Amino acid sequence: MKKKLWFLFCNFIKLLNMKVFKKFLNLILPPRCLSCGDICLETGQLCPPCWKEIHFISDPQCSICGWPLPYQDSLGMICVHCAHKKPLFTMARSVMAYDKASSGIILKLKHGDATYLAPALGEWMRSRSEDLLKDIDCLIPVPLHWFRLFMRRYNQAAILAKGISKKNSLPVMPHLLRRQRFTKSQAHLNSKQRQRNVRKAFYVPLKQREFLQNKKIALVDDVFTTGATINECTRVLLKAGCAEVRVITLARVAQRD
Repeated sequence: MKKKLWFLFCNFIKLLNMKVFKKFLNLILPPRCLSCGDICLETGQLCPPCWKEIHFISDPQCSICGWPLPYQDSLGMICVHCAHKKPLFTMARSVMAYDKASSGIILKLKHGDATYLAPALGEWMRSRSEDLLKDIDCLIPVPLHWFRLFMRRYNQAAILAKGISKKNSLPVMPHLLRRQRFTKSQAHLNSKQRQRNVRKAFYVPLKQREFLQNKKIALVDDVFTTGATINECTRVLLKAGCAEVRVITLARVAQRD
């Protein structure tokens, strides 16, 4: 009994010290807004003005692709796009709309070496996708070509996936999907051009196909634009034997060409 009480007491002191240390650290190095860099209340958060500017995606939305729907009674319905052509993935969810307010955060992460943003952004993605992640076997980030990875030094999708997995301990397995062809930037391409650009750009190594049999996979990327990259990755994973592919992205473009 004494040992148990001593153990509880030691853990309480340790927790108390951590809280005191955190408060002390916040006095010296105040938490900064993920977007504008101004001082805010908590680490990994946005300041109130930036929070107001971000368009977070919530219900009602398409039950398949997560596209925002205009009316509350649309809950559980699918969008016109998915009704016309159902995507290969089962479900997709995004944290926020990709627009002027959110693009600064994403571009800092993607091109500005701001990898320190990934744990907080990954946690946003995890909390936004709890239902989607329930029976998932592993997370697979959308891969970069080796040359682009060499130039950028990190894959933003991979570090976001690590942020998602931090609390639920889902394995992040970037080696299961590879990019075999260097594709030009998708930024200024329309939907059809994007589809052609990524066609046969990905593959699953032969050694990994056995592992993927009947697995449920969550594919992770930073931005969902037209879905060309996501659908091509999904096609390759399903062909390799996956039972189901779901998609988590930090943001999505809220317009279609």
